[in-house]
Amino acid sequence: MLSMRIIAALLAGLVFASGAYAQMSLKDKSPETAKALKLAQEAVAAGKQGQLEALVAKAEEAKTQANIAQKNFTSFNLQSAAKYLDEAVIEGKKGGTEAATAKAQAAVEVLGSSAPEDANLP
Repeated sequence: MLSMRIIAALLAGLVFASGAYAQMSLKDKSPETAKALKLAQEAVAAGKQGQLEALVAKAEEAKTQANIAQKNFTSFNLQSAAKYLDEAVIEGKKGGTEAATAKAQAAVEVLGSSAPEDANLP
């Protein structure tokens, strides 16, 4: 009878641990992803202040960090964020502050989402 209690306790612990791991994977980000998010937020702030050169520089740095993070694992979120950041740089170099800011904001939303980084869903 004691062995059934031990098995039940082990199964309950396994269920709890797997739930905690799943929850952790939804919130935790790699250091590179966190840096990319921070830099993208700075790009948006610069764009809102009309500082186009700063926006472009921060967006380029953010894209670099997102690309570094992608080398460690495949992620649809990181791919999307890198694309938005690239578009922000292109728009910024064309002189489109509002368009560049909007693209950087889209990257912020993707990088800050609660979806797991390794969610390879299109």
